[in-house]
Amino acid sequence: MNELLGYSAEEARERFARINALIEALYERFPSLGRIGATVPLECEACDAEVIAERWEHYSKVLAAELGKGAGALRAPAKGPLKCNLTKIVAGFYGCALRSKGSLLVYAVCGYGVFCASCDGGIADYIC
Repeated sequence: MNELLGYSAEEARERFARINALIEALYERFPSLGRIGATVPLECEACDAEVIAERWEHYSKVLAAELGKGAGALRAPAKGPLKCNLTKIVAGFYGCALRSKGSLLVYAVCGYGVFCASCDGGIADYIC
């Protein structure tokens, strides 16, 4: 995947370290995550899109219930409506189609980047 995204081994290590630092920051800010993680095993024998979506739905419900127990639980701010730069997104998707040369994986990764760079608010705040 790193080759596909054009990352060198050093860049990949830096991104992995950054992801780990962000995960640690989440555990520090929300201790409930650690408690939930300790009680629910993170096993993934066949991690396809359906399993990942199912786990995402499960953990989001468990976390919402856990955070709602405490008084004054932190809540995410309200999200604004989805707004996209139509010219930028159409041109970006067109460029992705040209670059992907028929590869669905390359198009999906490229399209994700285009969407996140072209849109704000709504579902983009969750996806990106």
